[in-house]
This record gives sequence, structure tokens and C-alpha cells, in this order.
Amino acid sequence: MAQKEDKGGRPPTYDESYHPDEAYELIVEMGANNAKLARKFHVHKGTINKWLAHHEEFRNRVLEAQALWNTGELKVSLQQRAKGYQFTETTRELIGSEMFITKKVTKHIVPDTPALKFALTNYAPDEFAERQELKVETPDTLELTINTGVKEVVKK
Repeated sequence: MAQKEDKGGRPPTYDESYHPDEAYELIVEMGANNAKLARKFHVHKGTINKWLAHHEEFRNRVLEAQALWNTGELKVSLQQRAKGYQFTETTRELIGSEMFITKKVTKHIVPDTPALKFALTNYAPDEFAERQELKVETPDTLELTINTGVKEVVKK
């Protein structure tokens, strides 16, 4: 009778009812990367990579969350550029053997016109789309109007 071969090592810790949803929440809420997921789940980063390779539901939830997180971050960045923002720049200098803050300056970044235009035309296209109309008329048969802002075609 053949004995079952024991590969050794720790028993698997992956829980399909817990890990995919928990990973999703961690990524969406705080942008957790694989290293942070590994710390949260008390496993090695390589284990997260194995879970991504071997567990489709885990991989799908992680990819879905990353896409959502990235989109949200890009929206925030676009809104900041479109509306302008301010931040405090801190200068530190080494004096003797210690670092000291020598200057704090609040800087204002003015709104970026192309970012504002892009945001408005994409967030409110009915109100801010650039409209260019092209009319083509042929004798007695067809009148075609193309509005590139709304992408509608009218045929007669």
C-alpha cells in the first residue's frame, strides 16, 4: 500500500470565504499593495503571489479593487489639477548632526485649463461637449447631420 507523500511546510492558510473580500476592502479603502496584504494576512508576500496565480476568485477581486482604487485616485488628481490646490513645502537642513526645519512655505497651484476642460467635457458632456456640425445635402435623396459632440446621426 502506497503512503501519501508529505510535502512538509505549513498547512494552507487561504480561506476563499474571507481572503478575496478582505483583500478587496483593504485595496479599495487604503490602496493596499501585495506587501500590505501579506502583512494583514500574516503570510509572506510570495504567498500572495501564489494566491493570485492559483485562486481565480482572489485574483479577480484584487484586480477589481485595484482598478477601482486607481480610478478614484486619478479622479482626485484630475479634480485637484482642474480646480487648483495648495500645499505646504517644508525645507529641512542639517545643522551640526541634527536635521532642523528651516522654512515652511504654503504654495498655491493655479487651476490647469486643459484639465478643467477635460473634466467638464467628460463629467458633463451634455452641457460642455464641443459641438461641431457637418451637414451634407444631396439632391432630393438625403440630408445627413452629424453632431460630433453627441454622436447622433439624423437621416431624412
